[in-house]
Amino acid sequence: MKAARRSLLGSVAALAAVPVVPASAGAAAPNPDATLLEACAQYMAREAEWNASFEKQCAAEEAEDKAEADRQHHVQVEAASAQHAPLNVVINTPALTPAGKVAKAEVAMTLVQTNLAGEALSAEDALLWSLAEDLAGKPLEPHP
Repeated sequence: MKAARRSLLGSVAALAAVPVVPASAGAAAPNPDATLLEACAQYMAREAEWNASFEKQCAAEEAEDKAEADRQHHVQVEAASAQHAPLNVVINTPALTPAGKVAKAEVAMTLVQTNLAGEALSAEDALLWSLAEDLAGKPLEPHP
């Protein structure tokens, strides 16, 4: 399932980076990562939706409830599709603050595939994991 989702997300077209608008005189400076942080939050909300639906699909399959399993599959397809736009922003927006770097690294970790022992499946997954930890400045775990 994760491989299919990865291929869906991998086909995302590049968007132009969002320019940072300078603060007006006397106003508090805006967070330079506001757009990035919002995109990361949107992406992670859809990721949580996908994961919850996957668990429900597995339970439905165990119960041999094909209609519910199919319904949950469609929820997953919609959640993955809704991830495209925020992922584009994450990909094309540089992280300028520590919070932006951590949020971007956490999004990257959703794409790391692991085996049942929790180890990276491939050299590419291991590299992405390592880069995400470097970016976040702390150890990270892949999302379920």
